[in-house]
Amino acid sequence: MTAVRLWLVAILALAGWPAGPAQAAATMITGVTLVVAPSELQVTVAASGPVRYHAVDLNPRWIVVDVEGAQLGMSGAPSPIRRGPIEDVRVSQHTPGVVRVIVALSRPTTYRLSASPEGSAVVIGIPVAAGPSPAPAGLAQGTPGASGPSRSITLKVRDMEIIDVLAALAKLAHANIVTDATVRGRITVQLTGVTLEEALRFILEPNDLGSVTVGSTIIVGRKDRVVQPVIRRYPLVNIAGKDLVTTILPVAGLKREQVSVDEANNAIFVNATEPDHAKIAALIAQVDLPSELTTTRVITPNYIDAGVFLDLLGARLPDTVVKTAKVNKTANTVVLTATAAQMRIVDALLGEVDTAAPQVMIEASVAEVPTEVVTNLGMAWQTATTFTVNSTGPQSPTGQLAVSVSAPAIITVLNTLFQENKARLLANPRLA
Repeated sequence: MTAVRLWLVAILALAGWPAGPAQAAATMITGVTLVVAPSELQVTVAASGPVRYHAVDLNPRWIVVDVEGAQLGMSGAPSPIRRGPIEDVRVSQHTPGVVRVIVALSRPTTYRLSASPEGSAVVIGIPVAAGPSPAPAGLAQGTPGASGPSRSITLKVRDMEIIDVLAALAKLAHANIVTDATVRGRITVQLTGVTLEEALRFILEPNDLGSVTVGSTIIVGRKDRVVQPVIRRYPLVNIAGKDLVTTILPVAGLKREQVSVDEANNAIFVNATEPDHAKIAALIAQVDLPSELTTTRVITPNYIDAGVFLDLLGARLPDTVVKTAKVNKTANTVVLTATAAQMRIVDALLGEVDTAAPQVMIEASVAEVPTEVVTNLGMAWQTATTFTVNSTGPQSPTGQLAVSVSAPAIITVLNTLFQENKARLLANPRLA
């Protein structure tokens, strides 16, 4: 009985044991693009976060890469990719948590796998191989039948100028190698069964030299003068990647084949040198900015015509603001959409021009008066009264202006006659 209880306790303890830490959110594979670099074709698999990957050997004419802890997040099939030895690129959810990328080739070839600098993309580099040609006899020798970057090279020299060693290496590898004036010195080297890339590294690095590939030519010089292009990812926030590539990046002197657009994540991949990357980063910082917020207001001038006011605004605001404004002639209003800074210009101009103009009003009375009443008025026509007139308007002087106007007392008499129905007012026009 005791044994049964012990087993029951053990089972309950195991049932309550934590199953393990919760799995982290899967990285989404959002796109596959092709970047044409000077020395290789680069198939870039873009992701929403850091990637873990490994190559799978299935077919000599396939490059198979499994991205672990990933989910396929592409909205559709990738655009067809076919260039050089690449015949097709396929992406699928191979198993839960594993996305498989297959690059179908027209022939077996070497390749390299790497992650982008920020770790959110897998780069499959396929070298652009040179055509086969016979190996010359001479100081060094290459393995017959090999071609391009994978050619097997054997090189043995003693106390020879570096320039001459590189010339011999160029003949063995059937490559174009150009040296600048900074390449000096003598070396002793013995290389057996190495590739061109390995041979260059063994010769150049100990002598503080570097190389960069431009097209099919390898340029060798001092490390501080030769810069190797690298791939960088630039996420964008306020500007579309395709718009940036077509309208703005050409200002930095980039070629279209150096840039790939990840539309799903609104990002671009650029294959360029470090100085060019510095220019690109500065350019993106200037253009990838949030648009300034605009507001819409109804402007109601009190004195000036709304259409005239809009015409005056045309000299102070851009056409994009003025041409979209609407004038309501009946209500004498202008409906305007502009930024806060532009609205301050509108208010300042309205304060300048929307003012009352100086005015003088003339009032007349036309009356019908019986003849006997007119006779009884006598000399009252000669009476004069002095009026004080206030001056108005922004350009008027301050104070009061005294004007002597001949105003007979007949006005008072006429008002009395109108009230007693002894005279009739025919008209009372006012002119302002």
